[in-house]
Amino acid sequence: MVKPQSFGIPKSPESVQPLRPPELPRARETPKYPPKPFLAPKPLESKPEEKFVPFPFGKPEEIFTAKEGLPIGKQAWPGKKEAPPFGAPSKITGKLEEEWTLPKMGEEAGIGPEVSLAPRKIVILPRMVRTKIIALLVWLMVLLFIFTGAWWWINNQLKGSLQKLGTAQKEIEEVEKEIEPLVGVKEKIAKIEAKFGKAQNVLVNHIYWTKFFELLEKYTVPDVYFNGFSGNTSGSIHLNAVADNLPAVGRQIIVLKEAQDFVQKFEVSNITLTGSGVTFSLELILRPNVFYLGK
Repeated sequence: MVKPQSFGIPKSPESVQPLRPPELPRARETPKYPPKPFLAPKPLESKPEEKFVPFPFGKPEEIFTAKEGLPIGKQAWPGKKEAPPFGAPSKITGKLEEEWTLPKMGEEAGIGPEVSLAPRKIVILPRMVRTKIIALLVWLMVLLFIFTGAWWWINNQLKGSLQKLGTAQKEIEEVEKEIEPLVGVKEKIAKIEAKFGKAQNVLVNHIYWTKFFELLEKYTVPDVYFNGFSGNTSGSIHLNAVADNLPAVGRQIIVLKEAQDFVQKFEVSNITLTGSGVTFSLELILRPNVFYLGK
C-alpha cells in the first residue's frame, strides 16, 4: 500500500484511492525471417597488450573536461595539441600546409559501416620535400631554356655558313666560266715565255769579244803593242807583247794593277831585251762581266 501524502491536512481513508498495478512489459514478437546459416566465429587474433596511460593531470586548469556535442575522439585531452584545420597557415613560415587522410584498406575497412573513435592518420607533405621538388623543376626549366637557346644559335650559325658556302660556290662557277675562253691564251703565253727564257739564256751566255778589246785598248800604254793572242771563254788570256824599253814594261804592269773592272789577276813572264825593244808575255785572268752580258 502506498502511504497517503500529508501536507498538514489529515485525509480520511475513504478519500484515498488505491494505485494501479504496473503493467508488465509485453514480449516483442520476433519477425519471421528465414533461418540464417550458422557461421563459425573467427579466431581471435592475439594483440599486444596496451599499457594504460593515465591522464597527465597537472595543474587544476589542465584537468580534462568533456565538452557536450563532441565525440570522444575530438575531445581536447590535457597536453594534447590539436592539429590546425586544412589550409591553416603555419606559425613559423605562414605557408599553407596540405594534409589529407589515408583511406582504410582490407580488413581495417570492414564490411559494415565504419565506426571508429580513433582519429585517422594524417599525412603531411614535408616542407623540405616540396622545396626540393620546386627547385628541381626550376633547374629543369633553366636547363631546357639554355638547351633551346644553344640549339637555336647553332642552327642559325649553320644556316649562315651554308648560305655563304653556296654563294662562294656560285662565284667559283662564274669565274670558271669567264676563265674558260682564256685557257688557250694562257697556253700561248706559256709557250712564248719558254721561248723568251731560252733567248735570255743565250744572251746571258754569249761571249762579247768587243768589250774585251775595248778594255784592252783602254788599259794598254802607248809604248806597248801586242803581236800574239790566244785565250778561252773561261777568262784566261795569253798575250805576246813588245815594248820600246823597260820603263814601258813597268808602266804597263802598274796600269794592269789598277784595272779592277778588267783584270782579276795577271802575271808577266819571258821578259827579253832585243835590238828592237823588249819582248814579254802576259797571262790575264779576266773579270766574268767582260765576256758575258748578264754577269
